[in-house]
Amino acid sequence: MNCLRPAGPPGPAADFSDERDAAARALYDERKNLLVGLMVPAAEPWEELPEGLKERWRRINELTATG
Repeated sequence: MNCLRPAGPPGPAADFSDERDAAARALYDERKNLLVGLMVPAAEPWEELPEGLKERWRRINELTATG
């Protein structure tokens, strides 16, 4: 089980934008880097994540940015 996979279904696809994608990727990479040295499996690169999982990270980023 990967620690960077948010729980829950992917939900409906939201509007895609390069800016939204870049912000979500930055959040993912930041959290991915926190795993280094914690004796957990390495997270997949952003490019290898399924689209539904990327969309969850986009929504998480929006929630953390507004909340």
